[in-house]
Amino acid sequence: MHNNNQKNKLLTTVYLLPTVVILLVFMIIPIIYTFYLSFFDWNLIAPNKNFVGLENYITIFTDAVNRKVLMNTFFYIILLLILNFIVPYFIAIIVQFFIGKMKGPYKVIFFIPSIFSLVVGAMLFSWIMNPVSGPLADVMKMIGLSIPNWTNSGGMAIVIVCLITNWKVFGYNFVLLLTGLGAIPKNLIDAAKIDRIPKWRVIWNIVLPLNKSIALYVWQIVKLNRTPCIKKLQRL
Repeated sequence: MHNNNQKNKLLTTVYLLPTVVILLVFMIIPIIYTFYLSFFDWNLIAPNKNFVGLENYITIFTDAVNRKVLMNTFFYIILLLILNFIVPYFIAIIVQFFIGKMKGPYKVIFFIPSIFSLVVGAMLFSWIMNPVSGPLADVMKMIGLSIPNWTNSGGMAIVIVCLITNWKVFGYNFVLLLTGLGAIPKNLIDAAKIDRIPKWRVIWNIVLPLNKSIALYVWQIVKLNRTPCIKKLQRL
């Protein structure tokens, strides 16, 4: 028995070793080395590196351009979190536990934009939101209003970029969350109904904890979807 345990531990170590080596070489060591380089003034070419201590960090948080980049990125991430995670989660809960019927059409309607390219979505939104000749501008002109040139407005441009990204991935996140909610054992929900537990407590104490794995997966998707637009935000 003891020999079998040792053999299992050895096999586990052998199986995990390639992954550990890859993580060390391509992730952990580069991160540590990058942190080390952050204390130097170096152009990556010169043979000598000048130690500057915390000067690089001070510059990041005191420079006006860097502060604007950080604020734009933070604002974008918060909006993306709300639009791509919280809103589809909220709608999925309503469809699953308050509507109950016709779930199929909801999935189709919300998922249709996911089959289109993000480039198509960007072109579509650019046309709709065109402040001069877009259809939304024409409608606003009829009621005596106008659309600001959002491409030159930092805050509004971030909102539009978030809407374009949300239009593309909202349906995918919604379907995943709705599927996860549908996999929760129905007997638990029925038992809570018999005990006359309020629906909000059922959702908070039973549904959300049991659906945590799917929620974390969607959270990771939202985090990955934010990266393609970061460089755009830096120019706003």
